[in-house]
Amino acid sequence: MEEIVLETKDAVDWSYRSEGVVNLVLAYTGTSPTFLGKVLRTKKMRNTGNENGLTTQEKLIWGDIKDLVSSQNKEIAEYLFVKHVMKPLLGHKYVHAGIPLPVEKEFLESVKKIVTSQRHSWRANAASVDTNRRFALLMDDLTIFSHGFRGGICKTTPKLELAFEHILKDFFKTEDDSGVRANTFIELVTETVYASGALDQLLDVQKLDKYNIEGAIHAYYDLVDKPCKACQELESSKLSNQFGSMHSIPQDEKINILKDFLISSTAIDCSVMISFRPIETGLSRSSSHGNIHLESTKQEFEYKVHFIDLDMRPLKRMEAYHESDKKIMKTYLEMLKKKKGDQPRRF
Repeated sequence: MEEIVLETKDAVDWSYRSEGVVNLVLAYTGTSPTFLGKVLRTKKMRNTGNENGLTTQEKLIWGDIKDLVSSQNKEIAEYLFVKHVMKPLLGHKYVHAGIPLPVEKEFLESVKKIVTSQRHSWRANAASVDTNRRFALLMDDLTIFSHGFRGGICKTTPKLELAFEHILKDFFKTEDDSGVRANTFIELVTETVYASGALDQLLDVQKLDKYNIEGAIHAYYDLVDKPCKACQELESSKLSNQFGSMHSIPQDEKINILKDFLISSTAIDCSVMISFRPIETGLSRSSSHGNIHLESTKQEFEYKVHFIDLDMRPLKRMEAYHESDKKIMKTYLEMLKKKKGDQPRRF
């Protein structure tokens, strides 16, 4: 693709599609062949720490990926992480890394004004478009199949539930009952997930972490050259420290432990997007899409499965992961203690 920079005049061709905690997705409504069938993902206002690339310790972890380590921009680094790390691990057919596209500040400011009225009020109040970003990510519209057909719901609106019911009514050849249609949809999703094998691939990546946060945190404190708070807390509580010996393993092993943990964390927190379309009589099938037969309605469907939200986890989040794990364990132990106390006493 030739060098394209999105400017103020381009903002009118983009509208609100959906959003998550970190990103906002825009749908293209213009006529340029370059952007037809594409969406634009841009960051929302959020304190993400170092925006100039990777930290010194993160460069050690991802040192085998030269493009990633040399990147001076966090947005480009995150794109390269998806392209070079997550895509090969999860499978090329399940991951679309996108293309970083330069954007002017004025473009993002105009987009911010356009989409404000289209967003849920609680979303808009929580975070706005980050107009200081230098890049947005141009990605395929994963709801579009070959021949320009769109599958599923493509826009998040306050009337989402009604829109969902309306689509299911035209989607399934079944009795006119919303409960039956909803159950049929669940059946379709379940069979598709099983047939695609995508979750098997995802589980393999999630299982890269062999030590969990209780072990990886020790490697983290050594890499950032800080006293190990995990060891200090265990010593003060007089609890056993099964991972204390991790401080004596070679540096390269610690780096690999942290790398596997961060990759696993991305895989655990990612989202799975599945798009469907019924295969009508006379409609050609695409070899790039999966096909599934739904016996309950005697229908054939094409489907696509993609993993999204594969953002790179910053190394500094290790401490937050550890704190969260301690809270979970504390709650669990308190629950067991309460359950034990509620049991009837025997005399």
